Amino acid sequence: PESTPESTPESTPETIPKNLSKTQKKIVEIILKKPKITQIEIAKDVNVSLSAVKKNMKELANSGILVRVGANKGGYWYVINNDLS
Repeated sequence: PESTPESTPESTPETIPKNLSKTQKKIVEIILKKPKITQIEIAKDVNVSLSAVKKNMKELANSGILVRVGANKGGYWYVINNDLS
């Protein structure tokens, strides 16, 4: 594994992976606070399109950072890897 910097920017919580885009970091931060949030709500909170949220969340899921738990309706998002460098 690559070495990680010992300090992180003050604006980024330590639970957010460091190698993500600003949008992806915001999405992860929102999901950590509210796992049952919808992609539409995330799009409004981050001020991006729904398709941008879907694309970013798919990338996060493919990277092993997010996983969907349960059904599409009534399920929630879980951050499974929040210590990436």
